[in-house]
Amino acid sequence: MVTHFCNLTALVLIVVAAIIPSACAEGGNWRVEAELAKTSFVSLEPIWLDINLTNISADTQRTDGLNGPNHRRFYLFLFDSHGDSVEYTGPQINYAGGPGRLLLEPGEQDFGSFDLTELFFSHKRKSGYSVDDWMFPYVPKGKYALRAWFDGVISNQLIFEIVEPYGYEVKALELMEAALRASSWKEREPSAPFYRQVAERFPESAFAEMCYFLSVIYSHWAEAKEGRWDKKILEREMLEKYPNSGHSGGWIGALTYDKEDNEKLVLLDELLLKEPNTRCYKFAEQMKKRLLKSVSK
Repeated sequence: MVTHFCNLTALVLIVVAAIIPSACAEGGNWRVEAELAKTSFVSLEPIWLDINLTNISADTQRTDGLNGPNHRRFYLFLFDSHGDSVEYTGPQINYAGGPGRLLLEPGEQDFGSFDLTELFFSHKRKSGYSVDDWMFPYVPKGKYALRAWFDGVISNQLIFEIVEPYGYEVKALELMEAALRASSWKEREPSAPFYRQVAERFPESAFAEMCYFLSVIYSHWAEAKEGRWDKKILEREMLEKYPNSGHSGGWIGALTYDKEDNEKLVLLDELLLKEPNTRCYKFAEQMKKRLLKSVSK
C-alpha cells in the first residue's frame, strides 16, 4: 500500500511539473538539481545523469540519499516524444523502513551519477547491432524528457535525444560485433583483442571506456573465474584512464573498502589532486568530507 501511494504521488507530481515547465526544483527540505553533459547521444552510448541533492532546511536531515533510484523517496521519470512514460527496468532496491542512515547537515549535498541506459533499457526492442546487450543496454532512438523526484520535490526537466551512431562510432560498433562473434559463455578471452582495438583506435568513442574494461577483464577471464586475479588493479587503472566516468564512485568505493581511515584519506587526497573537474573529484570530495565527519565524532 505504501509503495502504491508513493508511486501515485510521484506520478501526479511529475505530470504537474510537465504541464508547468518552470516548476520549482526545491521545496520542503530539499533542492534537487539534475544535469546531463550534453543533449544528444548515439545509440548504446552511456547516458550519465548527475544529480545534486541539497539540504535547504535549517535542520540536519536523515535520509537514504541518492543510493539508487526508484525506491521509497527517489524516483526517475523518463518520457518519450509522445509523452508516454518509459518503463523503468533497472535494479529494484528494497530499503528497510525508517528515515535512512545518511545525515545531511544544512547546506550539505549528496551527489549521484546514474546511467539511464542501465535503468530504462528495452527488453522488447533491439538496436540492430549484434553486441553484448548486458554490457551495452539499448534505449530506443528518439527524443526524451526526464525529471527526478525526491521526497516530494521535483527536479528541473532535461530534454535529450538518442540518434543513430555515425562516424568512427560505426567502426567501433563493427569491432564490438566482432568481439561478440568471437566469444562464448565459456570462453571470453577471444573477444578481448577486439574490445582493445576499440579503446586504442577510437579513444574518444562513447564505447571506449566499457570496451577497455572488457578487454582487460576478458584477458584475465580464466584467472578471474578461479579467484586468482585482483580486480582492484583494474579499478585503479580505470580511475586513471576515465576519471569522469559515472562509475568512478563505485571504483573509489571498491579501492577504499578494506582500508584503514588514514589509508583512505591518502588515496582520496591523491585523487583530489590529480582529477579536478571530474566525477571522480566529486565522489572523492564527498567521501572525504563524510569520512572526516565520522572520525571527528
